[in-house]
Amino acid sequence: MNSSSAPSPSQHQCPTERDTAQQHRTGMTSGYICWPSSRKISGHLRVLIQRRLAHGLGRPGTAKDLLCELFGAPQGAGLIGPGADALGRTALTELFTRDPGTAEVVIEKQFFERLFCEAFAEARRAAGTRLRTFQLLEDAVEYIESETEPVPNGGLVPAVRSSAIIWFVAPGQHTDVVHQVLRHRRSPQVTALVWGAWAYGPTHYIGAGGAQELPPRPIELLTAQQAAAELRAFSSIREPT
Repeated sequence: MNSSSAPSPSQHQCPTERDTAQQHRTGMTSGYICWPSSRKISGHLRVLIQRRLAHGLGRPGTAKDLLCELFGAPQGAGLIGPGADALGRTALTELFTRDPGTAEVVIEKQFFERLFCEAFAEARRAAGTRLRTFQLLEDAVEYIESETEPVPNGGLVPAVRSSAIIWFVAPGQHTDVVHQVLRHRRSPQVTALVWGAWAYGPTHYIGAGGAQELPPRPIELLTAQQAAAELRAFSSIREPT
């Protein structure tokens, strides 16, 4: 009997990936239905979701989804790394292009200009009365202390959906001054993002492409030119023609 006769049913085997690829190229599947692997399905879904998010569906749905709320903290949170300024600029742009009810922003004027560069004028216009710029750190501290009150340890902090004040601060060697303000939770709530390593709370490393751990949604760090374009578009919609 010829040994090359048709194989028995027990000799049939599922096609390998190489066989499947060859069959797809020739348009033949030899009777097999070739389903994609779960890894490939997950990869395709991930790409589709990221594309949808990149076209605006990934924008925050609530105040707690804002970048400043995700990265900041009532006791302060540090930002370090080559992308820290870009994250601050993106977070501010996000704040300024939301409804007017969003929190007030406290920041030193020189630091604000550093973040936005040539988009400085557009950022001020889009922010409106929500932006509080100060020449000195001490002036910003005085304003926060006049607008809020410290909550003693063990005291009840009112449940809030978002912060009343978002403090963007680059204290340099004066972190102790910032810590004195934030060592107790404040009412109304203050959320602080501190540029530099922060010994009194978390510190987030922001690379040039974004953060490694946060946030739970894709973000695109804006350049000054991109921020200016978003702010300009927002202002043109808001302002009557």
